[in-house]
Amino acid sequence: MSLSFPVDHDTAGARSDRADPWAELRRYEQAKADGTAPEASFDDLLDVINPLQHIPVVSTIYREITGDTMQGAARIVGGGLYGGVGGLVGGLVNAIAEEATGRDLGGHVMAALGISDDTPTGGTAPPPGVQLAGAPDPAGAANASSAGADATARPA
Repeated sequence: MSLSFPVDHDTAGARSDRADPWAELRRYEQAKADGTAPEASFDDLLDVINPLQHIPVVSTIYREITGDTMQGAARIVGGGLYGGVGGLVGGLVNAIAEEATGRDLGGHVMAALGISDDTPTGGTAPPPGVQLAGAPDPAGAANASSAGADATARPA
C-alpha cells in the first residue's frame, strides 16, 4: 500500500516562510522602516490591564495626576476586558471623541467643571464655511460691505 500526498506548487513559497522563523520579523522591520507598522508598546499592554485606566471618573483623575496617556486601541480593548460589551462601546466612543477633539469625554467634563486647564492637542479644524461662535470672522471686511445690504446682519 502506498500513500501519496497532493502537492500544491502555488503555495510552496508560503510554506518556505513558515520554515523561516525570521521572515515575519523581517517583514515587521521593513514595515516599521516604511512607517506602516502599528505602533504598540509594552506601555500599551500595561494600559490595557491597568484597571485605573478604565474605571469612569477614576481614570480621568488618574491620568490628570500621573500625566499618563492612553492609545485608542488600548482604551477600546481594556474597556472590553473590564466592562464587557458596554465597556467596549464606551472605549470606542471615548477613542473617537479623543481623536476628533483631543480630549476624551472625561477630559471634556473636567474642563467644563473648570478642574482641568489643558487645551486639546488633537482634533481637526472645522469644515470650510463653518465658523465657530466667538471666532474672528476670517473674511472681515468682505462681509462688512455686504452686511449693509443684508437686513438680518448683526451689527458690528
